[in-house]
Parts: sequence; structure tokens; C-alpha cells
Amino acid sequence: MLAMNGLLAGLKSLGPMRLVAMVAVAIGMFATIAVLATQSGSTPMVPLYANLDLKDAAQIIDALDTAKILHDTDQGGARVLVPGNQLDAARLALAKVGLPSGGSVGWEIFDKSTDMLSESQFQQNINQTRALEGELSRTIALISGIRAARVNLVLPSREPFSRDQQQAQASVLLTTMGAGSVDRESVQAILNLVATAVPGLKIQNIAIVDSAGDLLARAGEPLDGVGSAQSSDEMRRATEVRLDQAVEEMLGRTLGPDHVRAQASVEMNFDHSQQTTEKYDPDQQMARSTQTITNNSKSTDDAPQNV
Repeated sequence: MLAMNGLLAGLKSLGPMRLVAMVAVAIGMFATIAVLATQSGSTPMVPLYANLDLKDAAQIIDALDTAKILHDTDQGGARVLVPGNQLDAARLALAKVGLPSGGSVGWEIFDKSTDMLSESQFQQNINQTRALEGELSRTIALISGIRAARVNLVLPSREPFSRDQQQAQASVLLTTMGAGSVDRESVQAILNLVATAVPGLKIQNIAIVDSAGDLLARAGEPLDGVGSAQSSDEMRRATEVRLDQAVEEMLGRTLGPDHVRAQASVEMNFDHSQQTTEKYDPDQQMARSTQTITNNSKSTDDAPQNV
């Protein structure tokens, strides 16, 4: 009782301002301890999807809000984070609504169309072209080293009262991951992929350009086979790309695929020389050259003889 009275007397002697300050400090300490305890017991955030198109990112956030899944964003909204224990549930919820779509429209455009009977033939052809372009863009984006792709198609058509039919053409714009470029094998694979997916499309009518403005395949000129001879610059760039991908794949297993960027610089020496040597060994007495002459003769005497 005496100790309590002494404590109360001591507090009264501090004055009201000091008491308020002490109470505020105590509340702040308890709040800090509570926040730390909450964060220590929460699940860490992990990437759900990275390098997203902003349209896809907005749709993903809306879908996660609808599913009541906690989420966060970084990298300017291009990457979406969710708690680690809800990663699988988030991906299943997004797959149910067809996300991410890669910023393009695929065959689902026909699922959303409810009035196809009233659409004209022109509208149906446009929707078919958009769907085919979207599906090709999504498929190409799955290739290693490619972050996004955009495909533009010109499907064959025949003008009225014309016997000539326009050939199918295609152009592909590739966005690579990091500062790397697409190697020759990937370009050949994309050419074959697009040509076999579009009826009547020839490889010679496909142009491929990357986001840096480099022309990877020129329309009207066939791309040589993978095993054919390449120029010195193409061989150097292909070697640099292979080294970039090998280093990123090796370090990405430890540091994570989104935390490694490699760029190789290769110098190749293509100089070659030809040397011809003649040797003579007097000890072996070998003939330097041999010449053989053959002479055949035949004599016939047909004159009469005297007996």
C-alpha cells in the first residue's frame, strides 16, 4: 500500500505533460511490437506473374479482388505478388477466367459472341483473324527468351470477278527478356510455327522483327536452314545469345529467373591461311618423276620373191 502511494505521488509530481508523453511512448511501443508480431507470423509474398502487360495486370488484380486473395504489385505494376500459401489458389482462380491472356484475344472471342447469326461475313473474318493472331502470339511467347510477341496476319482473299488470289502474309514483332536477342534456331522455329498454323502461308512471306528494330527474317527472302553457312556477324551474335542463356539458366536456379541478367561479348577470328610444302629426302632416293615410253613397230614385206 505504501509502495502504491509512493508510485502515485511520484507520477503526480511529474506533471500532466510528462504523463501524456509517457503514455504516448508506451502506446507506440505496444503498437510496434504488435506489428512486428503480425508480420513475423504472416506468409511472405511471392511472385504470381512477372513481366505482365498492364492490361493483363489490371484484369488480374480485379480477379484477385473478386476471389478475396491478398495481393501486391511492384516493378511499375508489371509483377503481381500473392502470399506463398495462396499461390496455387490464385493461379487456379485466374485460369478459370482465362488470365493472363498476354494482352491478346484468342479463340475465346467466339465464346463471348452471342449474336453470331446476325454478324456479317466481314465481321466473322475479322474475328477469325484476331483469334488466330492472338493464339499465335501466346504460343510464341512461350518460347524461351521471348517475353511477348505480336502477330499481324493478312489472310488470302479473292476480289470479285478476279482470278488471282492474294497470298497470305504475316509479320511478327518479338520482345525479348533483358537485352538479349533471339538466336537463329528460335527464328527458324517461329517461321515454321506461323507457316504451319496459317493456311496457304509460305515461310518466304513471313517477316520477323525484334523490339530493338533488328530484322531477323526478311519477307520475300527464304531463311537458310539451321545447319547452313552463316555470316561472321550472325555466328558471333548466335554465340553471344547461347552464352547469355546458359549463364542466366545456370544462375537462375539459385538466384531466381527474374534476378539474373547476363550479356556476353564475343570476339571471333575468322582469318585463315593456306600453306603448300614440298620436301625432298636424298637418303631415300625417291624418284621425283617417272616417265615411261613404249614403242611398238611392225614390218610387212609384200614384194614377190625370185626362186
